[in-house]
Amino acid sequence: MAETVRIEVAAVPDWAWNSASRIISKSIRSFFVDPENRRGYEEWLKTPEGREALERDREDREKRAKRN
Repeated sequence: MAETVRIEVAAVPDWAWNSASRIISKSIRSFFVDPENRRGYEEWLKTPEGREALERDREDREKRAKRN
């Protein structure tokens, strides 16, 4: 049986968020340095799944902007 794990976001210390963010950011940049990865990503964006992901991202950014 699958177990649902919930994280109390407010309980995560800033140093942990900062560390995780640096690791993820470096990994993303390393991935996109490879032209083949970049091309594959740009092709994926043209698929229904990629367009849907872009739309969700746009909606999320708009929601965050309204809160700030």
